[in-house]
Amino acid sequence: MRPEDIARRGTDQLRVAVVTASLGMAGAEKQAFYIARALAEAGVAVRVLNVNRGGAYEDALRELNVETRSFGWLPGLPLRLPLLMSALRGFRPDIIQSVHAYTNAYSSIAGRLLGALSIGGLRSDFQACMTDNGRFSRWLLTWPNAIAVNSRRALEDASQSDWLDASRLHYLPNAIDLAAFPDRPTGQTANGECTCICVGRLLPSKRVDVFVRALALARLSRPGVRGVVVGYGPESTNLRRLAAELGLLPDGLKFLGFRFDVAGLLQQSSIFVFCSESEGTPNVILEAMAAGLPVVTTPAGDAADVVEPAAAGYIVPFGDVEATSVAITQLAGSPALRSHLGKSGRDYIARNRASSDLGPRLLKMYAEIARNCSREELLKRVVHCAEGR
Repeated sequence: MRPEDIARRGTDQLRVAVVTASLGMAGAEKQAFYIARALAEAGVAVRVLNVNRGGAYEDALRELNVETRSFGWLPGLPLRLPLLMSALRGFRPDIIQSVHAYTNAYSSIAGRLLGALSIGGLRSDFQACMTDNGRFSRWLLTWPNAIAVNSRRALEDASQSDWLDASRLHYLPNAIDLAAFPDRPTGQTANGECTCICVGRLLPSKRVDVFVRALALARLSRPGVRGVVVGYGPESTNLRRLAAELGLLPDGLKFLGFRFDVAGLLQQSSIFVFCSESEGTPNVILEAMAAGLPVVTTPAGDAADVVEPAAAGYIVPFGDVEATSVAITQLAGSPALRSHLGKSGRDYIARNRASSDLGPRLLKMYAEIARNCSREELLKRVVHCAEGR
């Protein structure tokens, strides 16, 4: 690189701060890591501000030479914000992007104080966001200069609100790193055995009880079908009790709790089942498709909008144990069908959701927001970055 290029890079390099509620192993946190990595690979200077404590992705970011700061040892926004501001003043971000809705408070306040463009996040469905954040919801969704929404269903619902400007909403779909999911065999197993896997927080809204009941029903005609539940949460005890009552323990269903190796567990399974009632874009469905698994899911959030175009599985009604069981039974009886649907899903992810495309998507969104906000100098910097200058 020429000396004049080095000097210009120091003044013109796009700088983005990513604010996340955590760097743990959940879906939103994984997307925060993908965003930071994609920006760094695009030549953007990135800093990640974590309003919780550490997390599994902290070391991975450091390996990319992306600096992280954590503030979880202090309770609440009033005490964390001064430290966050101190970290950002030296960095001088052009853009501050929040990953979660409740961290929009940090990005919007810091953006106003530092003159940076602030981008909020909306990762759940719109009504769930309103319920979870109560009277602060409007503030969290209107203070940032723009909102990045990962679900088309949430985008439509938010656009119909009479107090939220639809022009400030931008669709940023979840991305998946296909390198974590190598090509799989056909999924055929000995003796007609077939493993159904359900992954997620064990919350009432996830309706894992429907999965447990559907599994028990499917085993009446397909005794080789077994189940695995990966996740933790307040419903754990109730679900184990239900499984015992239905005769699924110890061989028909295993509860694995929280696991770091979800990608590996998906690779070892035959069918992915998702029974949730409330979602944005379920990241785990995308991962199951990347792993080549056929999917049985409710139409929660964007689940149907992903699975149906991909021809990757079945959509079943909310809370419908029988329909879920029928779908499991059909898939369990046909390794060829499982293989066909699984390949279709993986091909869809490769075409539409690969993490290698995330950098250009982010820069395109930044350019649109800068243009809408009349930030001409920032727009030039984003365009220069996108062109590789």
